[in-house]
Amino acid sequence: MAHHDATRDLSLTEAARVYDVPVTTLRRRVGRGEIPAYKVRGVRGYEWRLSRRALDERAAADARTPRGPSASTASAPDPGDDRPAGCHRVLEQELVALRRAAAAERHRADRADRELGHALLESGRMRSALEQAGRAAERCPDCPVPVTLLAGTP
Repeated sequence: MAHHDATRDLSLTEAARVYDVPVTTLRRRVGRGEIPAYKVRGVRGYEWRLSRRALDERAAADARTPRGPSASTASAPDPGDDRPAGCHRVLEQELVALRRAAAAERHRADRADRELGHALLESGRMRSALEQAGRAAERCPDCPVPVTLLAGTP
C-alpha cells in the first residue's frame, strides 16, 4: 500500500490554486484516474487529497503534450526563428513554472490580505475598548478603571 502524507499533499482547492487549474478539471481527471488521489476525513466529510509529486509530473507531461487542433502548428518552430529546437519545450516548461509561481504568489497575497483584515479588526476592538475606558474614567475621575475594560471584555 502506498504511503500518503496528508500534510504535504493538497486538497482539490489548494491544488487548483497552486497549479492554476479549475477545480472541476482536477475533479474530472481524478475521476478518470488520470491523477492519483485518495480520500481523507475532513471537516465537511471525506475530501480528496492529491500528491504534489503526481501533480508536478502531470504538469510537466501537459507542458510537453500539444493540445487542440492548432497545437501542432503552435508548437512547431517558426521558420524564421533561430533558437534551438529544444528551446520551445524549455520555454513551455518555464511558462508552467511561472504560472505556478504566480498562483502561489496570489495565494500568499490573499493570506496577507486576510491577516491584515484580522489585524485591522483587532485594532478596532482595542480602540473601542480604550475609548470605553476613557469614557468610564471621565465619568468617575476618582474611580480606578477596571482592567476588564482594557482587555476588551465588557
